[in-house]
Amino acid sequence: MTTQTLRSLLLPLLAWLCPALATVAEETKKEPPSLAEVAATKAGAMLLIREKIPNPEPGAEYGHNIGMFISADGLALLNLSSLATPNMPQILTMDGKMLPLGTILGILPEPELALVKFKHKPKEWLLLARKEPEVGESIAIAGLTNFVKVEDTMPPIIGPVMAKRSTIGGNLLKVDYRRVMSLGAGMTGKQRLGFVQGSYAVNRQGELVAVKAGIVMDVGQTKILLSPLAGLVDQVDQMVKAAKPIPFPLPQAHNPIELALMDPAYHRMDLARQQGDIESVKQHLSDLRKLHPESTAVRMWAFDPMTKDDGTPRTNLDDLPKLEATTPAALQVRRLQDRASFLVASKKDYEGAIHELTPALALCPKDFPDVLGNLADFHRQLAHWDECEATLRQVHVLDPESISVVTLLEAVLTRQGKLKGAQEFTDKIFELERLYQAK
Repeated sequence: MTTQTLRSLLLPLLAWLCPALATVAEETKKEPPSLAEVAATKAGAMLLIREKIPNPEPGAEYGHNIGMFISADGLALLNLSSLATPNMPQILTMDGKMLPLGTILGILPEPELALVKFKHKPKEWLLLARKEPEVGESIAIAGLTNFVKVEDTMPPIIGPVMAKRSTIGGNLLKVDYRRVMSLGAGMTGKQRLGFVQGSYAVNRQGELVAVKAGIVMDVGQTKILLSPLAGLVDQVDQMVKAAKPIPFPLPQAHNPIELALMDPAYHRMDLARQQGDIESVKQHLSDLRKLHPESTAVRMWAFDPMTKDDGTPRTNLDDLPKLEATTPAALQVRRLQDRASFLVASKKDYEGAIHELTPALALCPKDFPDVLGNLADFHRQLAHWDECEATLRQVHVLDPESISVVTLLEAVLTRQGKLKGAQEFTDKIFELERLYQAK
């Protein structure tokens, strides 16, 4: 075969291959999907849940929360509160199919989830992540809905993981510490309304990494707290293999939810407390004590360090006895905080408050910032600037997204003439304010 003949055969072949090769090259140049795009594809894994709530107000008889499919064969995680009462929940898929409650295979108390197997093959599902997001890694809250017009799309809440720490909270009968991740992001009004219990977050791989733990209203920002889910894979696998169905309504031994915390009066009280509306707090607490006289959580919040149960004022610290050593550590810490608050409110005795509260440090995890925040404030009131600064810096490490803590640090450093250090925190304030603005 001559060179000319070979060339005549190769040229048409190259002409045919080049467009294909160019197309392949273009495909390889494409950017991977953004986190927002990944989150949007995972919204179809949602289950919309509606259940009757205890002691409802007229027009507010139902609560709404979210579940999510985690396998192609119908395994799902439901927010545990939707199964806590004897009222059968209504469960709707995102493509409009009403599902009967499936088989309850297990209870996961700390993230407040139940593992349920439905006789339904979902179009979309989420794989549980085995690895927890790192601090600074961006994740997206994909599970958002307004429950009115399901077809309305809602952009995900996207931001970096700011910190991982312990807190006291949740809806469990046992008042204890729990681990949370904080997310640095602002929310629109629509997103805030759509961020209900069970709302879930995904990483860039579209894996399920967390569910809503709660929100905290702080000065100039709303903090978003999430319960991490990495580590649940093995538990879920064991529950599926064991195949030990739990009946509904949940037997007491399988129901860790404190029903008082699902009461609308509790949520009104909590909102009033975060807004500093003391009179409304007292009224809602009074209602809760009548409705749930045996509730540990209500007794914890209804405990007034300044007033006895009979309504008469407390006159000395002995009226606030320390709790037994067998009392859960979280409740002991709350009582020590109450004793410190009594000394401050009744006598402006900040030294005594520090003495009362310091033992609480041994009763709480090292990553629990609340007690340190109280102590920092007492030192500030006493003009103990070095102690105040050192303690506030510890709080800032645990709660780096708090604008109020950064603002206090700026003020304390300025007060001491440490202007270079103060400027760093001034810059941090602007950075956090931009981060928490509604996008």
